[in-house]
Amino acid sequence: MNTFGPQLKIVAISDTHGILQYITLKEHADVLVIAGDFSPLKLQSAVSSKEKHGTMKEWIRNAFIPWMLEQPVEHVVFIPGNHDWVTEQPWFTDWFNGLLEEMNISDRIHYLCNSSIEIGGVTFWGCPYSDLPNWAWYSKEDIHSYVPPTGTDVMIVHAAPKYDKLGLTYTSWSGIADYGSIYLTSALCNMEELPKLLICGHIHGGCHQPTMYGSPETSECMLLNVSVKDEEYNEAYDPTYIDLTIAPDNTAASAYIQKSYQGNMHDCELHLIHCKPISHEEENI
Repeated sequence: MNTFGPQLKIVAISDTHGILQYITLKEHADVLVIAGDFSPLKLQSAVSSKEKHGTMKEWIRNAFIPWMLEQPVEHVVFIPGNHDWVTEQPWFTDWFNGLLEEMNISDRIHYLCNSSIEIGGVTFWGCPYSDLPNWAWYSKEDIHSYVPPTGTDVMIVHAAPKYDKLGLTYTSWSGIADYGSIYLTSALCNMEELPKLLICGHIHGGCHQPTMYGSPETSECMLLNVSVKDEEYNEAYDPTYIDLTIAPDNTAASAYIQKSYQGNMHDCELHLIHCKPISHEEENI
């Protein structure tokens, strides 16, 4: 039997929309993942005004970063989403990373936008896209926007795939509809090597139960919608905790999931994720 490879406790959230005071991390984790739409709604259109640019900068420096540093985690990894207009500005990445260097916290907070980082032997890749025209980070309906580099273990993407109700929701203005991304689903379908875990948000009311994509005989990925709000922008879902273990030869991964809805804890679920065919001797990882 294989000995354990990389192990990380991940806590994941998305779509906070700047309302941070209601987010409570109840236990320590190695990595906090924020899957986009972190900007306050009243500041999200920062792209249209230099004054709002300044205000958004101030909010990031004086509210968002201090909040991230207060969390009981070793690392924070976050990506932008369709509401995070300021991140599309060509100066943003250099400005933000420079701010982290200035504050001497670049080893704790990591901004990913079509980029990767390795933490504890696990490779995270951040993808900001969704399929909404006239919003930030529009995918332009290109499946290549959603393809991670080879060797990605955890794919963080703002859009939810159009798969197994992850994008299915009810809104007062359109009723029940599936707003999941068919382009993200097509990208997954065409990947030779799936990530072990895909963390998404965007569709606030989409299915929040873990679901599997792929085949145990070839490659398999766990999909998780971790939005903390409902479609009316009310606080609805607690943070999702994931205990991720990857076999040292990269043949399999297991994830132990804790999810709760409005304070009611669902049963924890254990999934074995086969990343490629494994022998019977390896099945007891």
